Amino acid sequence: MKTLKSKNAMPRVAALAAVLATGSAVPMLAEASTAANATIQNSVTVNYSDAANNPQTGITSTVNVTVELLKATANLTLDPTTPNATIAPGQTATYQYFLTTNANGPDTFTSSASISVNQLSTASTLNISGGGVTLGATTVAQDVTVAASGDTAVLVPRDLVADGVINGIAPGETVVIGTAVFTVAAVGNVDQAGVGTSTLMLTGNGTAANLTAGTLIRERRTVSVTVTPGTYVAPGDKLITHSISATDGTNVTASVTNTTTVSGIALTVTKYVRCVPGPIACTNPGAPDFTLNIPATSTSIDYYSSGVSGAPGATLEYLVRIENTGGANATNVVIQDAIPAFTTLVAASLAVHENDGDFASVNILDSNGDAGEASTSTVYLYPGSDLTTNLGNDGAAGVGNGTGGVIAGGQSAFGRFQVTIN
Repeated sequence: MKTLKSKNAMPRVAALAAVLATGSAVPMLAEASTAANATIQNSVTVNYSDAANNPQTGITSTVNVTVELLKATANLTLDPTTPNATIAPGQTATYQYFLTTNANGPDTFTSSASISVNQLSTASTLNISGGGVTLGATTVAQDVTVAASGDTAVLVPRDLVADGVINGIAPGETVVIGTAVFTVAAVGNVDQAGVGTSTLMLTGNGTAANLTAGTLIRERRTVSVTVTPGTYVAPGDKLITHSISATDGTNVTASVTNTTTVSGIALTVTKYVRCVPGPIACTNPGAPDFTLNIPATSTSIDYYSSGVSGAPGATLEYLVRIENTGGANATNVVIQDAIPAFTTLVAASLAVHENDGDFASVNILDSNGDAGEASTSTVYLYPGSDLTTNLGNDGAAGVGNGTGGVIAGGQSAFGRFQVTIN
């Protein structure tokens, strides 16, 4: 049989076109960043004529390829609004971390944290919130500028399921594109599965952003770690250091380490004395070791660590200075001071002073509602770093059973009383 040939001896074959999204022959995604679950469609059309050179309807054939997930190490960073914390004993500290995927599609991560340094006397503990999470991702399908305000439609490849979620990214979630952070306002148009594009509506963040086709759109979630300190035992500050990392089962993030300082109590006590001028001879040395200023009376009183002398009948005044150089409050502070041998307590001499030196007189009687009391052998004072909210009181029955005062971190308090030399 003789083969017939037209003037165009060979069939005319259309050019092969890679069709993604709308079926256009122009590729819309950068090859290195194509979203997982996107459909790459390739169609061929064969055009031909019959023996009489009459054009016939072309024939086509199509194959689809689904892009696979390419796992990647996520970014784990500390939320700058929750830096290393300083807390008081009994408080907790919460840190927030941003976990941002670098995969090209939905990837599941698990976060874990551990304590490497614990200076408390018992174990400190960690609690993780949001540690197990699936982060979505897709890619920009067409160059677009996201407006500084309002919502902007961003075309992205369709995924395989028409569920109102694009490759794990849902309305209300946070995404990172380059270094810009956006909130997903909605999944626009119709979220259809298969070939074509869907739309993410992104809310402007105050700065217009130019997005390039092929750029990853990466979901970001917050992982919280709450540190609960163990039992604090004075003195000084105590440290708790914890580290956190995340893995998708293949890739592990670099650890992020933070330190919590449990601000401690650091009390020091110093005893001073002075000779109170009077008819009986007594001597104070030249230079004072401490001067107590009393703003209420615009006066000051000098005290000494040693070198004071006096004859029988002379009056001595003792000053107890308590300083809290730590950051936490010292509570239930009680001065218990034995009346020295060979002396007699001056009943009306008891007083407590606040941080700035102003004072409140104290009656020696038990349970009369002030900040001190005394027996025949011991003075009890309940000082505070202020004279209003931090003073203790002698309300409990029994000398020495009162409630101590509070000396705030970085503050001081004083107690004083007088005796006469027998």
